[in-house]
Amino acid sequence: MGGRASHSRRHTTCAPSSRTGATALSRCGEGSVGQAALASVDDLAKQLDQGLAPAVRQLPGIASGLQGTVTQANRLLLSTDRGYGEHSRFSRDVDRLMQQLNDAARSLRILADLLTRHPEALVRGRTSQGLQ
Repeated sequence: MGGRASHSRRHTTCAPSSRTGATALSRCGEGSVGQAALASVDDLAKQLDQGLAPAVRQLPGIASGLQGTVTQANRLLLSTDRGYGEHSRFSRDVDRLMQQLNDAARSLRILADLLTRHPEALVRGRTSQGLQ
């Protein structure tokens, strides 16, 4: 077939309408198959338009709701940062607590080592000479 028209089939070009700028095709197919295809595409476009119209109408409300959610999330993050951020009282208290827990753990290790070497220290306690 190539670029030549066949005797049994007539070829036509399908081009967007330049007058309206719309996506509707100006001339697509001659005969019942081409007309049926155009009618089918037209029906599909109408159904899409009808189906999308409610969703498109809801978009401004959805966008407004999302903007409100983002605003509230930003406020929450700022509040959390003020309350628990790096320079907050809570952060300083946690740092102090961690130091105290480390000191307590170190003291327990020292006590455990002492009791491992001198188990009698539980019964006798400290002597005036100290444990050696």
